[in-house]
Amino acid sequence: ARRCAIGGPADSEAKLARAFIQRVKDLHAAMAMPTHIPDMRPEHIAQLAHRAMEEAHGERHSMLFNFTEFFKDPGYPTIKYMSTGDCQALLRRLLPPRARL
Repeated sequence: ARRCAIGGPADSEAKLARAFIQRVKDLHAAMAMPTHIPDMRPEHIAQLAHRAMEEAHGERHSMLFNFTEFFKDPGYPTIKYMSTGDCQALLRRLLPPRARL
């Protein structure tokens, strides 16, 4: 937040974090970015999550059937581990409002 000139020097980390998140939300709205995926349906979530987890963990390519591609796909290094359940919960938030019922 401080590097983005948000908040003051005396602001707490929590206040800066909230202000930064609000700035991102404001930017999102100003750019008219969609908040959901219009054609996504609840029945898509399990397969999307499975594929995302395979890709994130470098499991898209089989070492047995495609040795070269296996070593070129190490997955994504991240600072937070996401379980399949976490991924499914995130995807549910992207469902269009009519599909969330």
